[in-house]
Amino acid sequence: MKNKFLIGLIGLGIYINEQAKAYDWKQLNSKKIIHDQIGNFPVLLILSKDGQSFAAFKRSHKVKYSI
Repeated sequence: MKNKFLIGLIGLGIYINEQAKAYDWKQLNSKKIIHDQIGNFPVLLILSKDGQSFAAFKRSHKVKYSI
């Protein structure tokens, strides 16, 4: 199965390499940026300026980003 994003009313989910993880939309909305790892895959979630859309990226293990 390909990598996927699932968005619901209270959260969003990311599916990568046969592993999935859910995130609370309110937490992303308050933090604006979340560093995490799904299995061995480091990810970065960023809330857009409009507060209604997001982006997810593969990130380096060594780098932490901030807004």
